[in-house]
Amino acid sequence: MSNTASSWKTHALLFVMSGIYGAFFPLLKLLCQTVAPLDAAMLRSIGFALCIVAFGGLWGFWKWRNIPWKMKALIAFNAFIGVFVVQTMAPIAMPLTSSFHATLIMGSIPLQTTILSTLLGMEKLTIRKLVGVLIGSAGLASLVWLQLQDGAGGSVHTAKISLAGGSNPLLGDAIIFGNAFMFSGFNLITKYLVSKYRPITLLSYGFLQSGMLALALVLVNEIIGLPLIPKFSHLVSIIPSFTGQSWALLAYMVLIAGFFGYWIHHSSLKKTSASNVALYTLLQPLMSAFLGFFLLKEVFTIPMVLAGGLIIAGLLVATGGNSSAVPK
Repeated sequence: MSNTASSWKTHALLFVMSGIYGAFFPLLKLLCQTVAPLDAAMLRSIGFALCIVAFGGLWGFWKWRNIPWKMKALIAFNAFIGVFVVQTMAPIAMPLTSSFHATLIMGSIPLQTTILSTLLGMEKLTIRKLVGVLIGSAGLASLVWLQLQDGAGGSVHTAKISLAGGSNPLLGDAIIFGNAFMFSGFNLITKYLVSKYRPITLLSYGFLQSGMLALALVLVNEIIGLPLIPKFSHLVSIIPSFTGQSWALLAYMVLIAGFFGYWIHHSSLKKTSASNVALYTLLQPLMSAFLGFFLLKEVFTIPMVLAGGLIIAGLLVATGGNSSAVPK
């Protein structure tokens, strides 16, 4: 395949990935209106493992036996933070904040990836990147300030907070920001790992580990009663009550935003840099805002959009201006 064809394919896949994750938070918020957040998180992780088994991904996991122990530990740690923790935190945050805010804050992934790669000595911090960091940070600070003003002043949209905006936006935004930070680290570690192992090997291990960990937690909870974690018997009891919409949304979370989204992510990192892959996060707020407005009746004001614009401007400044910004 020519370099031009390969570049076009990478662009197309990353564009699809941005659409998948742009729809992720509005659809996850919709799912969490009928399924408790941690119930959804555990079911999704277990679904990841079932997905790998169903699609024959065990052959990728089988290659695990030939990997050195130090690399096994790195793969296990990376899968834990990038699959299990990230995918558990997201449902917890959704009842607390709006899907639009969540997607905007996840838009800080390219910025955080740039900062982390600089601190780890993977690239130099230029004046352009520093300016981008400052602009993006101003956008995030503005978003937090708007939430403080909304809570103190009794916004006209207060009646919709429990459904659309969230019951505790500041806490929800903090959880999402932590999520973005861990996924930024996951980007950089995965970039290193895909240079040594096939994406399907890493994907298979990550999903199986996440599923087995979730299953172990809900089974152990039947005996010792872990705080917050649902019991296995509880998960079994609620499944018959799922509506068609709940099943469709859960299927999207497992198959599309899970298996297919992570496959694009890993495969793209095989061909281009972590910052290039992260750059496509900038497109996600457009899809999220559209779906959040029509599906969840979320309200976002012009100041909120301007704050989001500052975040996006900072990301463009920090990650632009060089040839490496284009996938190859």
